[in-house]
Amino acid sequence: MKKIGGFLSVALILVTFGLFFFYWFYVTYKDFLEETGGKANVLVWTILQIVPFVSLYSNYKFLNEGGKVLDYDGLVYWLISIIPIANLVIIGVVQSKWNKKFGKGDVEQKSESEKGKISKDENFKDKVIDGVKNKTADMTKLKEISTKNKKRKGPAVYEFEF
Repeated sequence: MKKIGGFLSVALILVTFGLFFFYWFYVTYKDFLEETGGKANVLVWTILQIVPFVSLYSNYKFLNEGGKVLDYDGLVYWLISIIPIANLVIIGVVQSKWNKKFGKGDVEQKSESEKGKISKDENFKDKVIDGVKNKTADMTKLKEISTKNKKRKGPAVYEFEF
């Protein structure tokens, strides 16, 4: 399942007039089955969400499978999800439980190796800033030399340090 917040998943369902639900249901159900080793035709059960009373059974199977993975009572969640608006709440709760269990919350948690990369990036940033300061100092020296050359008569003399 992709990293997405519980609230965001509900908001996407509302904004897309329910179309995101089918994607979310398919991906989440597939992940539940991978975790439990269960077998079901996820695409068929996702398409059956369109059929009114069959969708109730499809939701029951989905929430029971999710209960095995996320340690909740699938029957209770299913009974709550029968109420239309409560169904959106259940979606948000299931997504949040998934995020919590598998460390995919709304805020990304960085591993030690990623933290090392960040510190290297900060060092790079410091080097760039130092380089810019040095280049600015070099430009100031060039302006001073250029000003001296304009005041002096004869060929221009440039001093460079390497």
